[in-house]
Amino acid sequence: MASHRDGETDTRAGGDKARQKHTPPPSCFVACPSSLVLCCLPVVRLYKRVSLFNSASNMGVEPVPGPVQSLKIQSTAERNMHFTWEPPEHINGVLEGYEIVHRKKDGSAPAIKEMRGPNATSHTLMNLVYDSVYNISVRAKTRVGFGPAVSTEFSSAEPPEKPTPPTQLAVLVKNVQARSAMVQFRPGFDGRATINLWIIEAQIEDNTTWREIYTIRDPGADEILVRNLRPYTYYRLRILAQNVFARSEPSEPCNRFLTKQDVPGAAPEDVTPRAASPTKMKVIWKQVPRSEWNGDFLGYKIYYRRWSTDFNINTTSQTDLDLVQEKTWTEVTLRNGSNIQGHTLSGLEEWMEYEVQMAAYNAVGNGELSKLETERTSESVPSGSPLNIEPRALAPTSISVTWSPVPILRQNGNIKGYKVKYKARGSQNEAKFQTVKGVDTMTTVLADLRMFVEYDIQVLAYSRIGDGVLSPPVTIRTLAGAPGPPVNIWFPEVSESSVTIVWEAPDEPNGVISRYKVAWRREDQPTVQMSSVDKNTNNPLRHTVSELERETMYVFSVTARTQDDWGEDATVEVYTISSRDRPNPPYNVRIGTSEIKARSMDIYWTDGNTNFGPIRNYTVQYRKRGSLEWETVQETISPGTTSYIVHGLQPNSFYSFRVAATNDLGSSGFSDPSSEKQTQEDKPDGAPQNVAIVPLKRDSIKITWQAPEFELWNSDFLKGYNVRLRVEGKGQRSPALGSGGWQSVENQQELTWQYYDIINNLEFVSGSLEPGLKYICNVQAHNFLGGGPWSAGASTYLEIDTWNGYLLQDFVLFREENAEDYRETPLIPFGTFTSTLERLTRGRYEIRVVSENSAGRGPPSVVQVFRVGDIGLRVIVVVVVVVVVVVVVVVVVVVVVVVVVVVVVVVVVVVVVVVVVAAAAVVVVAVEVVVVVVVERVAIVQHLDLYSAFYKKTSQSATT
Repeated sequence: MASHRDGETDTRAGGDKARQKHTPPPSCFVACPSSLVLCCLPVVRLYKRVSLFNSASNMGVEPVPGPVQSLKIQSTAERNMHFTWEPPEHINGVLEGYEIVHRKKDGSAPAIKEMRGPNATSHTLMNLVYDSVYNISVRAKTRVGFGPAVSTEFSSAEPPEKPTPPTQLAVLVKNVQARSAMVQFRPGFDGRATINLWIIEAQIEDNTTWREIYTIRDPGADEILVRNLRPYTYYRLRILAQNVFARSEPSEPCNRFLTKQDVPGAAPEDVTPRAASPTKMKVIWKQVPRSEWNGDFLGYKIYYRRWSTDFNINTTSQTDLDLVQEKTWTEVTLRNGSNIQGHTLSGLEEWMEYEVQMAAYNAVGNGELSKLETERTSESVPSGSPLNIEPRALAPTSISVTWSPVPILRQNGNIKGYKVKYKARGSQNEAKFQTVKGVDTMTTVLADLRMFVEYDIQVLAYSRIGDGVLSPPVTIRTLAGAPGPPVNIWFPEVSESSVTIVWEAPDEPNGVISRYKVAWRREDQPTVQMSSVDKNTNNPLRHTVSELERETMYVFSVTARTQDDWGEDATVEVYTISSRDRPNPPYNVRIGTSEIKARSMDIYWTDGNTNFGPIRNYTVQYRKRGSLEWETVQETISPGTTSYIVHGLQPNSFYSFRVAATNDLGSSGFSDPSSEKQTQEDKPDGAPQNVAIVPLKRDSIKITWQAPEFELWNSDFLKGYNVRLRVEGKGQRSPALGSGGWQSVENQQELTWQYYDIINNLEFVSGSLEPGLKYICNVQAHNFLGGGPWSAGASTYLEIDTWNGYLLQDFVLFREENAEDYRETPLIPFGTFTSTLERLTRGRYEIRVVSENSAGRGPPSVVQVFRVGDIGLRVIVVVVVVVVVVVVVVVVVVVVVVVVVVVVVVVVVVVVVVVVVAAAAVVVVAVEVVVVVVVERVAIVQHLDLYSAFYKKTSQSATT
C-alpha cells in the first residue's frame, strides 16, 4: 500500500474513497481585542479519488461528508470555551452528527471525544485548566463514516482576580421615584471573570451604617434600577461587583438623594368605634407607625355610614331601606393626625348600626382603608310619634284607634309597644293612658268613656329607655246616650208652702239636653207629682213648686232628657219651713284603726244639727305631721254617709283629719281635728341617685350611688340595695346568674341581668368581666316590704386600651430604628413623667412608654422617633449665633468692668491724696497748736513766777 503524504492525490483502481487532510498553518489564529476569541482559517488539502470505471454501477457509490465550515471560537471565559461551526458544504448523504475531540497540546491529558447531533452548530467546553493550550477538532458523520476533521488551537483564560469597584456613581433626580431609583455607574475591571452579581448597599437617613438593600444579576450592566426603597427617605448608595473569585471593595457613594413621597403604607390598626351616647360614637385607633408615613404626614380620614341589618326586608319600604342603609360614606378629615388617637362622631341617629373605616393620608393621597368595623349607637326614647292616627266611635262609651309605625329613623331603639293617651276635652281630670304591648300591634279600643263627649287622642311609642313623643291630638266625639243625673241641686227659697229648686246640667249630658223633668212627693207617701221644664239657655235651670204642706219633708228628683232617652234621676230632700240655718259642724271625727293602710285611711264622723237644712255634701281635709296647711279632698262627698276613704296618702306618715257639712244655706265650720294616726310602711318610692359606673381594672368595674331622699323611703330604714348588671349592645352575651360566667343569647331583648344584694354600703365592685364590652347597671333601694323603682341606667365600656385601674409605674421602651428588640428603663414611679436615656450612640431611636397597674402592663404608646447626636444646619447656625452673642456680651461686660475698675481706682487715689493732704494739714495745725500751747504755757509760767516773786516781795514788805 502506497503512502499518501500531505498535498498529494492518488487514484487507485477499485478505490472508493477520496481522502483529505487539512493542516492549518500557524497564521490562522487571530486575537480579538475585547476578548480572547480565536478564529481559525484552515488550509484544506483535498485528496480526490478518480474512478477508473464509468459504468452506472460505479456512479452510485456514496462518499463521506465534506469538512465542516467556519469553525470559530466565539468566547472564552474563566475555565469555559464556546465555539461554533457550519455544516459541510457537501454532506454527501444523511448527516448523523458531529464528533468533537479536544486535548491539551502538551499531551498531559488524554483526548476527550464527544458526539453532537446533526442539528448542532455550537459547543461549550467546560472545566478547562487555566492558562493552557488546547487543540480541538470537529468532523461530520454520515452512515458511510466520518468526513475529514477540521482542527484549531486556543489558549484558556488566565486565573480570575478580585474585581475592582464601579466608579462615577450618579443618581439623577429625574430617575428617583417613591420606591425606586436608577443609579448609573462605570463598571470596573471584571477580574477576568464574569460579574455575576451586583450588590447595592445604602446609608438610610442619618444612619452611618451601610446595609445591603438590593442585588441583581446583569453582567453587562452600567445602570441599575434599585427597587424596594422607602418613600420620602434619604439614601446614599454604593455598589460592589462580585465575580466567581471574590467581591470587590465598595464603590465611592453616590450623591445623597431623597425618594419621592407616596401614600401612607399602612392603615390605622385596632380601629374601635364605641357608642358614647345615642347620637355620638367615639372612634379610637392605634397610630400609623412613623416608618409608614411615606411623606409629610397630614392626618386621618374617618369614613362612616348607616348600615343596619335588623329589619324585616319584606315589610320595610325602599324609602326606609335607603335611610338605614346609606349608599354614600360621610368623610371626616382630621389634620395634625400624628397627635390624635381618638375622635367623637356626633349628629348620628339613635340606635342605628354604623360601618366605620379609616385611612391615613398625606400630600400624595390616602393610604389603604382599615378593616371594616361596625357599632350601634346607644338606645334612646323614640324621637318621633306614630303616624296616621285614626279614631272611630264604636258606641257611646267606646272608641277604636289605629295608627302607623314611627318613622324608622325616629324609633331610636327596639319599640316595646305603644301608649294611647285620651282625655275628655275641657275635663279637669288627668288624662288616661292605655298600653298596647308589641311593636306590631297598632290598634286598640278605648272603653268606659263618657257618652257624647269630645276626646283628644294621642299615641306614643315606648322602648325600654322610656316613652317617646306624643302624636298631635286627634279629636273625636263618642256617640250619644241617656244623660247622667243633674248636679248641684239646691233650694235657694223655701217657705212653709212653696220651694224653688235650682240645678245644673248633668256632668255627663251624653248628648244634647232638650228638657228636664221635676218630680216631688212627701217623704212618707209614694204619690209622685211631676212637672216638665224645657231647656232655656237664657234662664237658669230652676223650678218653683207651690201648695206644699208646712213643716213637711219632701223628696224632689230632677231628670234630664236627650234625643235618645230620659236619663238618671238626681234626688234631694227639702223641709218646708221658713226658719232654716247652716248646719252645725260634724263631730267625733275618728280614724278606723283596722282600715289604716300604706296610702289610705278610713275616717268616720257624726253629723251635727242640720238646722232644718238637709245636707247636700261634705268636705274632708287632712294634714300631714309637720305641715301647716290642710289639704282638701277634691271629690264631692254625697250626703247620706258618715264615712269616707281618703286616698293619696304617703306611707309611714302621720295624718289628722277634719270634716265640714254643707246645706242650702252654706257650709258649717270644720270639725275638731281627729287624733293623728300613722299610715303603714310600703316599698320605697324613690330610686338611688347619682348612679355612676367606672372601670376599675381590665376586668372589673365599680358602681357607686347615693341613697334616695328620706321622704321616699316609706319606712324608718332601708334594708339595702339591689344592683343589676348586664352586657349591652352587640356583644350578645350576658352574665350567667350565680356563676360569674357568661351565657349566649339570641338577641338584645333576651339579655339577662345579674343581680347583687348590697347591705350597708353605697358602692359595689364586680370582677371577672370581659374587656371590650359595654356594661349597663341599675340600682334599687329596698326595705323589708320590697324594692322600689330602679334608678336610671349608667353604662361604661371595659376598654382594652385604657387606664383600667390605678397606675403603679411606667416603663420607657427604646431601640434603634432598625433594631428588632426594645430595651427598657427601670421602673418609673407613677407621677414621674420624665426619664433620661444615657449611653446612646449616634442615630435614630424609637421610643414608647407603657404603663402598668396591678392587672399588668397596658399597651405601649405611639412610637416617637428622635435623633441622637445629629445636629442639623439650623441648630448649628443657632448655636453659632448664640455663641457669638454670648462672646460679644462677655466682651462688653469685661470692658465695662475694666472701665469701672479704672474709675474706682482713680477715685480711690484721689481720695487717698485728699486724705493724706488733709492729714498733713491736721498734723501741721496740731503742731502749731502744740507749739502755741507750749509757748503760752512758758509765758504763763513766767508770769506766774514773776507774780509769785512779786507776791513774796510784797508780803515781806508788809511784814516789815
